[in-house]
Amino acid sequence: MNQSVHPKQFQSRPSVSKKASVAVLDIGSSKIACLLADLPVDADGEHGRAVVTGFGHQISEGIRGGQITDMVKAEESIRAAVDHAERMAETEIRKVIVGVASGRLVSNLATAEIAIQNQVVTDDHLALGLQHAAYELDTPDHEIVHAIPINYSVDDSHGIGDPRGMVGDVLQVNMLTVATPLAALRNLRSCVERCHLECEKFVLAPYASALASLSRDEMDLGVLHIDMGATTTSFTLFYEGKPMFMGVVPAGGLNVTRDLALGLNIPVASAERIKNLFGSALEGGSEDIELPTGHGGAHIVQHHMLTRIIRPRLEEILELIMTKLDESGLTELAGRRVVLAGGAAQLSGARELAQQILNRDVRVATPMRLNGLPEMAGSPAFSVGAGLIAYARQRDQFRLQAEASSYGRLARLKSWLKRNF
Repeated sequence: MNQSVHPKQFQSRPSVSKKASVAVLDIGSSKIACLLADLPVDADGEHGRAVVTGFGHQISEGIRGGQITDMVKAEESIRAAVDHAERMAETEIRKVIVGVASGRLVSNLATAEIAIQNQVVTDDHLALGLQHAAYELDTPDHEIVHAIPINYSVDDSHGIGDPRGMVGDVLQVNMLTVATPLAALRNLRSCVERCHLECEKFVLAPYASALASLSRDEMDLGVLHIDMGATTTSFTLFYEGKPMFMGVVPAGGLNVTRDLALGLNIPVASAERIKNLFGSALEGGSEDIELPTGHGGAHIVQHHMLTRIIRPRLEEILELIMTKLDESGLTELAGRRVVLAGGAAQLSGARELAQQILNRDVRVATPMRLNGLPEMAGSPAFSVGAGLIAYARQRDQFRLQAEASSYGRLARLKSWLKRNF
């Protein structure tokens, strides 16, 4: 059931010369959330803090791990979340930026060189370099969702953040590309369009969540961001302000719930409630807990029995993350910081267990850089939605990334013909 939030709960909007608006849609396995926000712009063209004007969420049905499993149910869930947000904001949504979870991510570092022949580096050169790097990693069964520049080189000058305006003979682009299975994205886009919405851009959930959860210092000094969702746990490594690697583990909070349901022989709905009320990843507490049997009766268990079921699953998830990170060869870039987000991060003892397993300083994040976010949406579970708005605020910065990641085979052929004939 959606919970109504009265518009008066939102903070007053700052006085600025103009504003833009954005609608975002977080499509997860446990919930679907739709947010509308005003993006105030001052006289100098700078964006102020985004102000949420509409919010709606709905239990997710027909979606699992970023894939559509039932088109009709998924469409109904999306429509319900969008309708509630539209009613609150008293407007109609036509375009949305869509955040998607994926059980399978392919993350690669790529390099491309462009001959610029003693010219001044322009936006066109940067876009061409990103497109060339993306082309090398393009495959028929995956779509590159993000093509993110890490740094550039111009001739013998390396580690350049923005080479525009510089003169040289060779421009080199170092970038991160992240791809996900094409079929899943096609079905997701089709489902969104059946709701009479235009999908403006796909943004992967781990990236969006990190944008909402991390401070600038954390991104610069090195941090591992972990988003603990319902059916997947995804992670992003940031260093020097840029994402360097993304990955995913096919397990999350729903797996913990099912472990409890099986271990205690209770219904899944009851296990979810017990997990949220009494569950902990750490030993402690000896009180008795009354559990429903599903047949009108109840039986008693001690608190430590819950921990003995919950802890192994969370340990497994965290250890799998470290294995994937070690395989990337980039573990050292994460430094000593870990930030947890996502609904499962709210489980009692999750932060302390992560500190033990990962041997790093850990904090649990809440969405940042937003005004007017309803109290119920201020938890780590809504980090992706807040991050999608953060992405929209920086859409000019991300324009080249979008061009590179949407650079299909036909577009590449047309561009090559234009340059060579």
